[in-house]
Amino acid sequence: MKSFDEYKILNNDKLKFDINCRVLLLQGPIGNYFNEFSKFLQKENAKVFKINFTLAECFFYREKNSFYFKDKFENWPDFFKNFIERNKINRVYMLNDSRPYHQSIIRICNELSVRLYVFEDGYFRPNYITLEPYGVNGNSLFRCFHNELEPLYKNYQLNFNLKNKFLSRLTFSLLSCMQPVIDKNYIAYRSLSPLYWLKKYLKQFAIKISYFYQDHYMLRRALKKEPKKIFFIPLQVFDDSQIKYHSKFSSNYDFINAVYKAFNNLYQDNDFLIIFKQHPGDQGLINYKKYILSLFNSKNVIFVFNIDANHLIDISNAVILINSTLGINALKLNKKVFLFGSSVYESHCYSGDLISFIQENIEEEFNKVLKNKKFLNKLKYATQVKSSFYK
Repeated sequence: MKSFDEYKILNNDKLKFDINCRVLLLQGPIGNYFNEFSKFLQKENAKVFKINFTLAECFFYREKNSFYFKDKFENWPDFFKNFIERNKINRVYMLNDSRPYHQSIIRICNELSVRLYVFEDGYFRPNYITLEPYGVNGNSLFRCFHNELEPLYKNYQLNFNLKNKFLSRLTFSLLSCMQPVIDKNYIAYRSLSPLYWLKKYLKQFAIKISYFYQDHYMLRRALKKEPKKIFFIPLQVFDDSQIKYHSKFSSNYDFINAVYKAFNNLYQDNDFLIIFKQHPGDQGLINYKKYILSLFNSKNVIFVFNIDANHLIDISNAVILINSTLGINALKLNKKVFLFGSSVYESHCYSGDLISFIQENIEEEFNKVLKNKKFLNKLKYATQVKSSFYK
C-alpha cells in the first residue's frame, strides 16, 4: 500500500519526463495513440520501449524498440520481469488494469519499485482521459487519499495527431482476422472477429432507427403521470470490467434481479417511475428489455435505448447503478446515487441499503452541493488529462 506522500509524488510526476526515464508501453487504445505518446516521450528525452501482443498493435505502433510477445500466457510474467530488469525500465504505461496481460504484472511492478501508470476512458467526458498510478476505477489510489488532497486547478494536456476512431476500429478488426493464424497463444480481452462486430453495428443501427420514436413516446407518457420519485438505472456493457472485477455481480441480469428484489414490495406506490437504459455498447449484442418488463410487470417501469443518459439523469431524482461515469455526472447535478460496485467516487454515494435508498424522502435529502463540488474538483484535477484517444 502506497503512502499519501508516495501517491502525491507518483501523481504529480505522471507526465514529467527526463533523460533518466526508461519507459515501457504495454497495450494501449485501438489506433495510434501510443505511437504518438511515444513520440512525445522521446521529445522529453525519455527512452521508450513497447511490447506488442497483436498484429494490429504492430501496425499502429511504428516507433523503434518494439517487441512482439508471442509466447504462452503463463510465461508472460517471467518474460515481463526479465524485460524490466534487462532494460532497466523504471516506468510502465498501459490502458486498463483489468486486461489479462496487465493484471498479472501489477504485483511485479510493485516488487521492483517500477512506477506503473494506467490510462482509461475519462471519468469526465468528453475531452478528458484518465491517467492514474497503479490503478483506475475501483483500484484507484485516489479513493484512499482524496480527503488529504488539496483542490488543484490545472490539468495536464496532451495534443496528438490521432487517427479516426471508426477507421482505427475497422483496421483493427481486419488485422484481427489474421491473429489466430500467426499467434494462437494470444489471450484476447474481447472478440476479435470482424463478423461479430459487423453484425453488432448493423443491429445497433436498426435499434436506433426502430426505437427512436418509441423511446421518446414512452417517456413522455410516463412523465405525464407526474411521478414524485424518478429512478434512473443505466446498465453496464455485458463484459465491462466494472462488473467482472469491481462488483458482486456476474452480469447485468444479477444487477437487474437485485434491483427487482428491492422494488418488489413497493409496487403499490404509484408515485414512482423506474427508467432502465441499455448501454450503447450492448446494443446489437444483448437486449434486456423483454426480461426487465416481464420481471417487473409494472406500468411504473420503462426501458429505453436511445434517450441521452444525461437527460435522464437531469429529470430523475436518484440514480442506481453498478459503476459508471454516469454516477459522476449525477453527482455534478447533486442527484442521489446508489452504487453497487466499487468506484473512485463511492465515498459520495448513499451508504445504506437499496430499500432505504428507495424509500427515503427525496425532498428531505441533506444538501451536498458544496461537498460534491469540492470532491469532484479534486477527482478531475488529480486523475484527468485533457486529451482524447481518437480524432
